[in-house]
Amino acid sequence: MAGMEAATGACSNSEAAPSRSSQRRSRPQCRKSRFSSRASTSIARPRLLHRRRCIVCSAWEQTSRPAHLAGVSPEALRPLGFSRAKALSIVALAAAIETGTFDADAIDSLDNEKAVAALMHLRGIGRWSAEYALLRGLGRLNVFPGDDVGARNNLAHRLQRKGPLDYAAVQAAVQPWQPFAGLVYFHLLLANLADQGVLIEPAV
Repeated sequence: MAGMEAATGACSNSEAAPSRSSQRRSRPQCRKSRFSSRASTSIARPRLLHRRRCIVCSAWEQTSRPAHLAGVSPEALRPLGFSRAKALSIVALAAAIETGTFDADAIDSLDNEKAVAALMHLRGIGRWSAEYALLRGLGRLNVFPGDDVGARNNLAHRLQRKGPLDYAAVQAAVQPWQPFAGLVYFHLLLANLADQGVLIEPAV
């Protein structure tokens, strides 16, 4: 009981003991008192990474409008973690949208082949990036980015194929999973991260 009083006292300025419902509502504020030192250490790194991402995202949201980015120096984007090449591509995309030479909304009305072709006219965008944009950005689950070398190798490994797969071979291999080949792409990505021990199990 003393431990519970200490935990609740650290999370509330009220002298009265909180009800169960108020304890449940205040759990996020009491997180430190609820975990052992070992558990806290195990989640410290993900928390720090999450905090860093939040800071970066907050700064990005304040400056991510095309009208603003079109006039920004690429060097101004470097502190957000972008390479110079990526920063140049972002500024070029913003300028294309602002001048009307690129209509982002029109991409959604194009089929995959035409959408990829339109995106590849942009600076720094190849077929891999264009297909990934369709899959991740527009939710076109029938798109498997076939130029992703890592995905190619993972697919060949899972299918027990000998030798590397080229773009055409990749598309033929994922055809049985259509129209959800994009989900196979994400499955391979996550499976590979799990094999490498990169994925972290959530704390219980």
